[in-house]
Amino acid sequence: MSSTISQLIINSPYAEPAEHWHYDRNTRTFSRTAGRRPAGFVRASESSKAFDDPGIFVELPLVNQIRPRVKAWREAVSGQSNAASEGHFSGTAS
Repeated sequence: MSSTISQLIINSPYAEPAEHWHYDRNTRTFSRTAGRRPAGFVRASESSKAFDDPGIFVELPLVNQIRPRVKAWREAVSGQSNAASEGHFSGTAS
């Protein structure tokens, strides 16, 4: 664990994230964690008075439910024609 991040970008922009930085509020340290981080945003806590207060993470459950479906769709179309990989569904007219 570290209080600083030496390499901010750790994933390729062309592939699903393999790792993410996890912040521990209690120890105020970062650790490199395997897997994609949950979708969400950080909201300031009611008692926040300090600049370095990390706030409260609010998860977006719908986004987290959709991600596996998008992954399955991408895997299904990756073996199809170029038209499918460009965003056109197979069997539909352009």
